[in-house]
Amino acid sequence: MLLQALTFVQSRFVREEGATMVEYGLIIAVIAAIVVVGALALGNATNTKFGEMKTCVESVLPDLDCP
Repeated sequence: MLLQALTFVQSRFVREEGATMVEYGLIIAVIAAIVVVGALALGNATNTKFGEMKTCVESVLPDLDCP
C-alpha cells in the first residue's frame, strides 16, 4: 500500500506534460531580458561617445554655436 502511494506521488511529480511551453516561455523571457539590457547598455555607451565628440568639437571650434 505504501509502495503504491509512493509510486502515485512520484508519477505526479515526474510527468512532463505541458512543461515544454513553460520552459519555452522562460527561455524567451531570459532572451528578452538580455536584449533589453544590451540595448540599454549600447544606448548609454553611444550617448556618452556622442557627448565626448561634442565636447571635442566645441573645444576645437569654440565659436561654433552648438545646441
